Amino acid sequence: MNKLKAIQAGAGGFGNAWLNAMKEHPDGKVIALVDTNKETLHRQAACYGIEKNHCYTSLSEALEKEKADILINVTPPQFHKEVCLQAFEAGLHVITEKPLADTMESAQEIVKEAEKKKKKIMVSQNYRFTPWAWTLKDILAKKTAGRTGYVNVLFQKGPKFGGFREEMPYPLLIDMSIHHFDLMRFFLNSDPVEVYTKSYKPDWSWFKGDPSVNLIFVFKNGVVCSYNASWVAGGIETTWNGEWRFDCSSGTLLSRDDRIFLGSGTEKIEEIKLQSFNLTGQQYTFHEMAQALREKREPETNAKDNLKSLGMVFAAIESAKKHRVVKCA
Repeated sequence: MNKLKAIQAGAGGFGNAWLNAMKEHPDGKVIALVDTNKETLHRQAACYGIEKNHCYTSLSEALEKEKADILINVTPPQFHKEVCLQAFEAGLHVITEKPLADTMESAQEIVKEAEKKKKKIMVSQNYRFTPWAWTLKDILAKKTAGRTGYVNVLFQKGPKFGGFREEMPYPLLIDMSIHHFDLMRFFLNSDPVEVYTKSYKPDWSWFKGDPSVNLIFVFKNGVVCSYNASWVAGGIETTWNGEWRFDCSSGTLLSRDDRIFLGSGTEKIEEIKLQSFNLTGQQYTFHEMAQALREKREPETNAKDNLKSLGMVFAAIESAKKHRVVKCA
């Protein structure tokens, strides 16, 4: 198969990470760029070698004029449904940034429309596609430390993004926690059945909504997972992956500062070497979509499956609002 041709919607912010990932990608190329901000659009186009006649402030115009295979959607969540549906109508498959949509109803509509148009859509859950995540997954799948009983996740960061994130009612849960929730499903190979959430806003917060949360998920396989997370940490931050502790029947698996340790009883703690891979993150996301198209299968983190990860977010928010345990769909 020849290299896939992509239109990217969204050039600023995280759009830069995608443009960088697609530079000299073995499976595809960004042939056109869309952004409503002309200054950002032309600056990024010049930086990544996209000619001016392939730059657009209108997605509909780009879809009409360009012959592409895939749309890479890096717009804010509230625009995801509109952007994805336009791409399907134009005959394109879609890779979209997380979250799939800003509401569960919109996410379900995107999945329904993709199936109707017979188009593939993949959510960029790029935290799965790293040597760190693949190494942890492999250890847990092999039950090197035995059966997993409970998990503790700590995530503490203090980013000052500006823009739409600082206006969200639940910025951490909606925009960040989806990564960690998806990793929970990935690592445990199970889906949650219920959640209890306490969401809050420390008095020094620069966010309009609640940037901090403590919650507990119970999974179908019986594993209990606690999650302590904040976007207004004052210091001693974790990595973006967070700190993970898996307590198992024959030992403990710990990830701290993206280093993985295995310990059992009073025996010496062993550091596990991370596996190595040629493509990771957004580069692997695009590769996985290309492979799925070649093999005529659904890509990993396809939108239909990702509804389960997104459902964790909205169940957690519902629990925070109602101050009670909520069942996960």
